[in-house]
Amino acid sequence: MSVRAEAHGVWIQVSVPDDFPALYGDERLVRQIVLNILSNAVKFSFANGEVLASASLDASGACLV
Repeated sequence: MSVRAEAHGVWIQVSVPDDFPALYGDERLVRQIVLNILSNAVKFSFANGEVLASASLDASGACLV
């Protein structure tokens, strides 16, 4: 995705805490979902724009993406 972002003049920044727990699921499907989201974000961003991909946990431990 970084090559596509660079071609569009878009910066991708990722923010995930070091202590973020492992995700359990179908690796292929999770990868495809993340790539689709990033691809759309890059496609619809202005040149010299920025895309921020982040994940965190709320107080109850639920994942916020």
